[in-house]
Amino acid sequence: MRTAIIGFGSFGSTLAQMLDRAGWAWAAHDPARETTSPLQQALQGAETIVMAVKEGDLSNALEQIRPWIEEDALVLDCCARKVGPCALLARQLGPDHRHAGCHPRFGARSLAAGLPLEVTLCASEGAPGSLQQAEAFWEGLGCRVVIQAAELNDQAL
Repeated sequence: MRTAIIGFGSFGSTLAQMLDRAGWAWAAHDPARETTSPLQQALQGAETIVMAVKEGDLSNALEQIRPWIEEDALVLDCCARKVGPCALLARQLGPDHRHAGCHPRFGARSLAAGLPLEVTLCASEGAPGSLQQAEAFWEGLGCRVVIQAAELNDQAL
């Protein structure tokens, strides 16, 4: 499995560690970091694309990756709030691409301490089958997955 990480800050680099531990191939792109791959190269052959960007940057990042998304790739956002990002995924990617909202409830400290890792998944409209694919991705990395409506996720914040 090859994963593209878009955004290589705190969460993107934590995810890279998890992918390394699982033995999964990955590439990252972050325009603010010279040590990452060019966008098209990072996306080439990616089965899963993890958008590890701030909510305010998500629309622009989705616009940039859209031309390079492989046909069966799954796009996951990792913003804490889910109503807005899930609507954005549906609007910008539509039924042409698989997509789902994810709220990883852990970070670098949790990973380093060996604490249980949990991810909340929320459906984004027009992407049937995406939740199951997202669930398999996160479970493959050793995470406990909770499937929840975006509104309930946001109310809990």
